[in-house]
Amino acid sequence: MTGTGDHPTSAPATIDIHILGPLLVRRGGQRIALTRTQALVLLILLSAVGQPVSKYSLQRRVYDREPDRGTDQTMRRHVKDLRDTLAAGAPRGHGARAIMTTMLGGHAAYCVDPTLVSVDAHHFEQHVADGAAALHARRWAEAAFEFQIADSLWRSDPLPDVADRPFAATWITGLRNWRRISISGYAESFIRLGRHREIIPALHTHAARFPGDSRLWRLLVIAEYADGRDGDATQTLRDAIAAFHDEGLDPSCFWQLQHAVLTLALPRNGSLALDFEDTPCRPTPPNTGGTACPP
Repeated sequence: MTGTGDHPTSAPATIDIHILGPLLVRRGGQRIALTRTQALVLLILLSAVGQPVSKYSLQRRVYDREPDRGTDQTMRRHVKDLRDTLAAGAPRGHGARAIMTTMLGGHAAYCVDPTLVSVDAHHFEQHVADGAAALHARRWAEAAFEFQIADSLWRSDPLPDVADRPFAATWITGLRNWRRISISGYAESFIRLGRHREIIPALHTHAARFPGDSRLWRLLVIAEYADGRDGDATQTLRDAIAAFHDEGLDPSCFWQLQHAVLTLALPRNGSLALDFEDTPCRPTPPNTGGTACPP
């Protein structure tokens, strides 16, 4: 479940911005080099999801303090330099600038022109949403295709360049949640298609990374059981229960699945096993970082 993240998602005049991993900005396959401050300004504007960011808010987020006259002038220069840098690589006849100036409450504000940029995270979320819709409609092959595309866009954990910045925290959390939906959807679609063996190694990796995600544990158990690996499935259930205890979560959602595995009552067909009724977990305790079992 890995990919390169290098996808020609747009026309040459469009700026391709990759944030699913270290920031990478390209136009027509050619990398655009940004200074640290230019990259920070661009990411702050992108995090606003199309909404204008006032000059005052931009300065506070860049400098982490109340702006003064000096920072005001410096910020104007940084925005101008960012505009010029992004426009410099445009083909002849495409001189439009991706950073727009507008007004917000009578003051200058900035935003990214959505017609001139293509962000990998936006494509990622759309493919995950389309995959989830196909999964819900029981169109397994279509779902697998959409989740595979989404997975190929994910280079590594998003926005490592600004992970310590407050403005990025919600954005990063949201992208990680999309990622978990993508992983479980990818796995489920493969199991539904009878390709459970292919997904077992990746599920082991992701269950270890997200120990409080019951969906990943259950998918792993079902994949191993469908592959005739009863002992592995039983051990995975033990690992899942231990992980839930460590996370401060209630593992009772696994009891029915565990009983079905031990008594060989779980269907060997992975698709039928996924429809097996299980006991929902209680809500996740606050501040544990875990995920309760889905109903």
